[in-house]
Amino acid sequence: DDSERTVCWEDLAEKVDALAVGLSELGVSPGDRVSLLVQPGNDLTVILYACLRIGAVAVVADQGLGLRGMTRAVRSARPRWIIGATPGLTVARSLNWPGRRISLDVLSGRQAKLLGTVASVERLLRSHSGRRPEAVPSPAPEDPAAVLFTSGSTGPAKGVLYTHGRLGALVAQRAQPTVGVEDTLG
Repeated sequence: DDSERTVCWEDLAEKVDALAVGLSELGVSPGDRVSLLVQPGNDLTVILYACLRIGAVAVVADQGLGLRGMTRAVRSARPRWIIGATPGLTVARSLNWPGRRISLDVLSGRQAKLLGTVASVERLLRSHSGRRPEAVPSPAPEDPAAVLFTSGSTGPAKGVLYTHGRLGALVAQRAQPTVGVEDTLG
């Protein structure tokens, strides 16, 4: 659990760059869908930003959908890659979810074989530390960035495709100062 650790902006940027280079060299390409099966926290943040940096499309299906809902969501998104912690990869393997698998942590040879992983985030970070993804072009605003799933409260969860431009607009919207009613009337 990394939720209690803090990461400064400089360290975050270095990790994102290193992982972006590692993922690119592994074969993750712009437009590839990458299902993220990592608990919210620092690790997920680094992985998500690295995917966005190289133009891969992050697929996020919350475990609140339940196993059946997540299976439907992940399969409908057709990911080429799955990045996950051991519990998520175990579910992905046992339910035969599509995608080449990357573990969050370094696994033993036996674990890696059982889960069908081809790499680990931890090793990619270590082996590419200090490298920047200069050779990777930045995605354009109209390029797909993420597939996020609705809650499924009114039926099966539906995937919503967000472009880099839409995500940027959401970030800009959240960065705007909040104006209260009293500020607009007075």
